[in-house]
Amino acid sequence: ITTTRRFRQSLIDASGKFIMRDANLYAKHLRNPNDKRDYSLKALGGATQEERFEAVVAQLRKLPKAASVLLLGRYNSDLNLIARNDRDGLFRIDQGTGSIAFAEKPEMSITFMTVHKSKGLQYDFVFLLCCSGGLKGFPSAIPEEPLLGLLLPEVERMPHAEERRLFYVAMTRCRKKLFFVVDQTRPSRFMYELHDRICPNVFRGVKLPPQCPNCGEALRLRHAGSDPSRSFYGCTGYPNCRYTRQCR
Repeated sequence: ITTTRRFRQSLIDASGKFIMRDANLYAKHLRNPNDKRDYSLKALGGATQEERFEAVVAQLRKLPKAASVLLLGRYNSDLNLIARNDRDGLFRIDQGTGSIAFAEKPEMSITFMTVHKSKGLQYDFVFLLCCSGGLKGFPSAIPEEPLLGLLLPEVERMPHAEERRLFYVAMTRCRKKLFFVVDQTRPSRFMYELHDRICPNVFRGVKLPPQCPNCGEALRLRHAGSDPSRSFYGCTGYPNCRYTRQCR
């Protein structure tokens, strides 16, 4: 299969380049014969959960009122971005089904689920809520089961290979547009990859902090005492990573 009408071309290009950075995978080149130019990916940023929540709400307000929308999380706890910041009661969440009612657009179909559960499904618009680093980020830093590690062949030993494939699943759930909801204080290392090597135009208006060259996590400005001249960058992966860099 070399052609598809399921995805827009910019999404095909970005997701394809992303997944094929794993050289162990078989190269596959797809084209959508109907698409010539489109803008099917966009990064939404925020330094706090509240800012990211407001960015999601602002985009929902712009979408067609009868659109189907999928909010994707790496873990079920990623729904807290909506549940804990909805101070105005805009959303009614059914924890059992993942169905979400948006008070301003009752016709809109909104669903939350984890990426694992979304395999094989498609929605008009997808918001990937978990574009952050850390233990429960994406890629997840929670250690895999030791037995699973023994069962995987050496070809699987590329760092975060399984998480990369899972992220590819997340990228390819939308028909029309995918939104990356980016933690600008500690972005996912996959965000750096997309920003630096694949689709930098998607990140207009969303600035990423410097990336740690040692572990790939974000660097954060820190201060040694009260003297601003002694400021430095430290890795957000501390204490697992102790990389530091002087401010320039």
